[in-house]
Amino acid sequence: MIRIEHGLRGARRSLKRLADARRAAGRAAQNKALAKMRTAVRGALARELRVPVGAVKRRFVLRRAGKAGQPAALVVLVARGVNAARVRGARDRRPHGVAAGAARFPHAFIAGGRALERRGRARLPLRGTDVPVREPAERLGRRWLAGSGAAEHRRILRRELEFRSRRALAK
Repeated sequence: MIRIEHGLRGARRSLKRLADARRAAGRAAQNKALAKMRTAVRGALARELRVPVGAVKRRFVLRRAGKAGQPAALVVLVARGVNAARVRGARDRRPHGVAAGAARFPHAFIAGGRALERRGRARLPLRGTDVPVREPAERLGRRWLAGSGAAEHRRILRRELEFRSRRALAK
């Protein structure tokens, strides 16, 4: 309810508080929905790649929507994959390579806590072998957004709007 306390000045103040509450509710709903997306995609990605969630946990960064300078939240996926040796149950199956979760690397070996692969016939150079993360994570993120993501965002936004509007008009 908008109160008209001292003419239009009080009504204008109430409307401004309500508009501020609406903007804050939109930012909060966006942050919360994307945090849920990040959690859902992490779990689905770990299940699909057959790696522990901790291995893909730091591959996602959530940039939260701020007050004015940063209007939108964003989930950024770090392009680097998970080293095959860090996957739980990674096995060096010489001479057949390394098995890490669902990924197989036929010419790799584990040395010094890292899965490595030769880049030619010479003894060196070596390169790390990583379980690819980017493509499956993008696919799973799009699937979540198209499926339950929009409904989840609407539900959170409705709840935030009700809460913040009540609080703004109670002042």
